Amino acid sequence: MLTVHQDLAPAPIAAPRFRPGDSICPGLFAWELLGDGHRTECWLAWSVPLWSHVVVKLPREEHLHEPRTAARLGREGRTLRRLQHPAIQRLLDDAHRASLPHLVLEYVEGPTLDTLTDEEGPLTPGEVVRVGMQLAACLHYVHGQGLVHLDLKPGNVALREGRAVLLDFDIARPAGQPAPPGAAHGSRGYMAPEQCQRAATDNRMDLFALGTVLYELATGERAFRSEDAVPGCEYPQLLTRPMRARVCRPSVPVDLDLVIHALLEREAKLRPQSALETLRMLAEALPDGEDGTWPPFVDRLMGSG
Repeated sequence: MLTVHQDLAPAPIAAPRFRPGDSICPGLFAWELLGDGHRTECWLAWSVPLWSHVVVKLPREEHLHEPRTAARLGREGRTLRRLQHPAIQRLLDDAHRASLPHLVLEYVEGPTLDTLTDEEGPLTPGEVVRVGMQLAACLHYVHGQGLVHLDLKPGNVALREGRAVLLDFDIARPAGQPAPPGAAHGSRGYMAPEQCQRAATDNRMDLFALGTVLYELATGERAFRSEDAVPGCEYPQLLTRPMRARVCRPSVPVDLDLVIHALLEREAKLRPQSALETLRMLAEALPDGEDGTWPPFVDRLMGSG
């Protein structure tokens, strides 16, 4: 059975746009609607040229003829062409200029982190640290390419054979770029405070988001919930800090609690300043006797990164 791998809401329409076996465009046949976002929707599809299942991301019908939506697909395609990393979902084809604009992405077979915790509850401390290390390593690479993801959350991370894969670079931007006009871009409960306030993109925004993900994996609770918002401020992270992970769930080790707490500092200057620094902290928080994500000899390379 194939597993839905995107954190996307179920389609709000009564009848799906395509039925299984319908042609989406030449060589791509619909299999199952994975879900939809504000402007786009994702389908699990069968690719005849690849003879494999793939993910097709395309505009929702009501946005089909909007140049802005095709342009966003094009920007995401250009971003993914720059990135070649085992922990990033691969772009297989960029057809944003086609009559039906779309991207073809690899299908990451495995549960998203939100699905996993919904079904199984919090992860063990060792599992939380290993996922954190894998994501920090991925962010180290992404930031090294001059990009900030800006939408790291449990629904945008899939586990392929137990290893984290980062999905959805739809709103990724170059570091230092001013925020686009309008409301803050990102997922409300996972954005850094300065991202909520539409500051220029900064790598430390992703580190705050990583802290929210680790908090949720370790405790089973969201660090910031919409019901915590107060009148006049829709972003709780601007006003409050979450209960310490170790207080919320006493089985969270002290070292892991300290890393999460540091990542969730409201001021960016008080957080770890890079993904590599975060990676070092997580490596030191790995419980005794637990295997890490690399062989022991790699430890001595950490200082040279």
